[in-house]
Amino acid sequence: MIKGGLSKIFNFQLLGSASLRTKLMGIHLFMALIFSVWITYYTQSILQVSFHRQLEQQGIAISRDIASRSVDYVLTENIFELKSTIHDTTINNNSVRYIFFINQDNKVLTHSFTKGLPVGLLDANWVNGQDSRVQLLKTEEGLVWDIATPIAGGQAGIVRVGLITTGLHSLVKSISSNVLISLIMVAVFSTLIAYSLQKVITDPIINLVQATQAVAAGNFSYRVEASSIASGEVGVLVKSFNKMAEKLEKSHQEIEEVEKMRRLLLEKVVSIQEEERKRIAMELHDEAGQSLTGLKFTLKSLENSSEEPNLKKSLKEIHQQVSNTLSSIHEIIVELRPKLLDELGFTGAVKRYLKEYQARYGINVNADLKILDSIQIMPEAATTIFRIIQEALTNTAKYAKAREINLSFQKQQGNLLIVIEDDGLGFDPALINEHSENPNKLGIFGMKERAALIGGTFIIDTAQEEGVTILLRLPLERVTSINE
Repeated sequence: MIKGGLSKIFNFQLLGSASLRTKLMGIHLFMALIFSVWITYYTQSILQVSFHRQLEQQGIAISRDIASRSVDYVLTENIFELKSTIHDTTINNNSVRYIFFINQDNKVLTHSFTKGLPVGLLDANWVNGQDSRVQLLKTEEGLVWDIATPIAGGQAGIVRVGLITTGLHSLVKSISSNVLISLIMVAVFSTLIAYSLQKVITDPIINLVQATQAVAAGNFSYRVEASSIASGEVGVLVKSFNKMAEKLEKSHQEIEEVEKMRRLLLEKVVSIQEEERKRIAMELHDEAGQSLTGLKFTLKSLENSSEEPNLKKSLKEIHQQVSNTLSSIHEIIVELRPKLLDELGFTGAVKRYLKEYQARYGINVNADLKILDSIQIMPEAATTIFRIIQEALTNTAKYAKAREINLSFQKQQGNLLIVIEDDGLGFDPALINEHSENPNKLGIFGMKERAALIGGTFIIDTAQEEGVTILLRLPLERVTSINE
């Protein structure tokens, strides 16, 4: 309940998002205003108590003075002189609300009221003995201090004097208002001074915040300027931050050098790998392929010339095995070096590969290749993209148990986007980030590295039983020449 009530008064989320300087200034101003209001209230309370006490003493003094001057008038019931006394007293004392005299018989001799003595006022205060008695009365006009003072020790009668606090209340309010205005002016002035002084604390901290943001954004050369006013713990913090930033910059430079070397080595490895694949593919084609082709024709000739049924059957089986072996070698050659890239270009090679893929694995592939009509994939990038598509589709055929694959090429904000989706089993994405024996792990890592070599990013999105989506984002200026 308390927290909810405070939340309505203060927006804690807004306060939490404010800057350090604003928080400090807000706290200072808030405390200054609270202190000003408290001082004003305390001053007003003290003034009221003091004025009330003075009013009481003043009333006793007035009533005693009247009692001493009106002894004979009361005893002789000289109404005229009593009225003159009342008139003179009320003229000289603005705080006197009423005066009336009571004789020994408890009879009111005269009073200052124009419409008669109010009902109940006579019995509201009474005195026995020689001391004055003060009674606080609540009336429609406010609080009234009613003082009853015996005349001639009570033997002649009693004088009653009523004092009101209207003037005193106005005076207290006036003084309190002046005090509050003065304190608010002091609070504002002190806030301005505090604003200047707190800059000594907040400026170095703000500079440190900006520096941490710059370093977090990758600007490791950013330094906080040493200030003459930033000393003590803040100065030590600034120096420590600059040392940390210097070490981070050095480490970052070393990491960049290592990464640069790694990229160069990786490019070399990939280049050597492609050359070696090309050499093996050529040897398989020129040596094993031609030899098996010759053997295939020889077996066919023997099969046709043989009249022995059993021998003819055996030659036919051997001929079929050689044909299957040639098909397998052809597939291996395509996997090792897709010379279709050289013969048909990137678009033609992709179309041919997808056609053979569907025939080989029985998986339907929906391909959107329209964008390729307006761009020309560079040779170096063509091999890399083809390898990534080849690896992704091979993994789908081996592990996903998919029925359908969608492949699309798109242009978006200066990038070439290649999206590969399947409706297969999918897998837990955590497996590719953990130390596991997942067979997809090395293949996915290889695709990421190949994409990075041509300035691209490789993103994979998958979950159990939800298929796999691969997004390959490549900068157009790195991989294509656009046909206008």
